Amino acid sequence: GIQAALRGHHARKLLNSKKAAATVIQREWKCFIAFLQYQSDCIDIVIVQSVIRCRQAHSLAMSRLGAVKTVQAASRQWLASRRARNILAQKIAELRQQNVAAIRIQSTFRGCMAKSLLQQHKAATRIQKTWRCFFVHVDFMLALLDIMTIQRCAKKYIKQRRIAKATPGITAMQSLFRGCLDRADTRRR
Repeated sequence: GIQAALRGHHARKLLNSKKAAATVIQREWKCFIAFLQYQSDCIDIVIVQSVIRCRQAHSLAMSRLGAVKTVQAASRQWLASRRARNILAQKIAELRQQNVAAIRIQSTFRGCMAKSLLQQHKAATRIQKTWRCFFVHVDFMLALLDIMTIQRCAKKYIKQRRIAKATPGITAMQSLFRGCLDRADTRRR
């Protein structure tokens, strides 16, 4: 009667606390998984953007290189045909013009290449910074999970110790109560 009611009350109370703890754990775990998915999506986006920018820069450099070669070829052909028709003085002037044009083209091409390399360096630096931040955050989250695991184990151990300490007292109290009931039964008879 009383013991069954007491045990039932205790079991319901324990079950309710376990349900509440399980709900908290599930909520925190889902939050953590969602955050990791978000971080993973951010990293994927940064990587895709980096690859696209790299391809665009390479494509731009290749198209400029082709344009530079086309311009150089056209200017050389023009200078060669002009050289054949003009006198020696014009040949010297054309050679000077060709030299100036080549220097300008090379200067422009080198400037474009330097700018492209600078952009790639900045992008790589941003990727490294993002990765370092992510790595530190993951370490923090893992440490936090370790702390939560240790706390859970400590709480479980303390609870088991309390139950172990309380069990002999409860058993003694039950024994005394049964003895009182037996004595009362024997007196009535």
